[in-house]
Amino acid sequence: MTSSEIKSKARESLTNKWGKAALITFCYFVIEFLINFMISGSERSFPLLSSLLSIGETVISVPLAYGIMMSFMKLKRSENVEAFDFFTDGFSNFGRAWGITWKVIKKMILPIIYLIIATCVFLAFLSSVPPCIGSNSSIILLSFLFIIWSLALLALYVWVAIKSLFYVLVYQVAYDNPNLSSKEVVEESEKLMTGNRGKYFVLQLSFIGWVILACLTFGIGFLWLTPYITISTICFYEALAGKSDAPIEVDSEEVE
Repeated sequence: MTSSEIKSKARESLTNKWGKAALITFCYFVIEFLINFMISGSERSFPLLSSLLSIGETVISVPLAYGIMMSFMKLKRSENVEAFDFFTDGFSNFGRAWGITWKVIKKMILPIIYLIIATCVFLAFLSSVPPCIGSNSSIILLSFLFIIWSLALLALYVWVAIKSLFYVLVYQVAYDNPNLSSKEVVEESEKLMTGNRGKYFVLQLSFIGWVILACLTFGIGFLWLTPYITISTICFYEALAGKSDAPIEVDSEEVE
């Protein structure tokens, strides 16, 4: 299946369901907004409370993300789903959602550490540059070092982003395979995405025009665009997992 065929399949799956999809998305956005509003409202008056709320927001964002994926999986497959099911389903699977997330973090820990160290060194380098550099040779040397560090930092960001694509299907795999352990879910996502990260990137990139259009509607368009993108990703997953009548051809090898 090409990106166009996947998106066409997603639109077909959303036929007569756009209203419910938008309602689910709206409810999800409302909860996210209320959480962020509480955090931002307490930043100045109660900094300690704001810090605690930020930690809490991080803790609950994972089951909420798992829950919203479950809701869209049900919607795509014409199963019964209500507007706030993502909340109850997410928190009823709190441990599983965080177990999977923790396994992904462990897989990504080294790239993330390298990225943090490189970012700190880069910022330290910038802060150590004196206001008046001096000679032309010093300016040339510092400019050269700045370019080298910038390119190295950019390469690290790209590496982390590319590696993270191995794990974009963990929630879909978890939903379809409740008997798999968190480790097995992550490994299955890696297996499905091996040789297909480029296809996934192209699929997501194909929505750029819709994202711009949704921004021009002051964000209202995301009520429909979010389920469109999410259902397309589910169709992509189903094609890779052999749950579609038009599977994506999987490459046998991929250089990491």
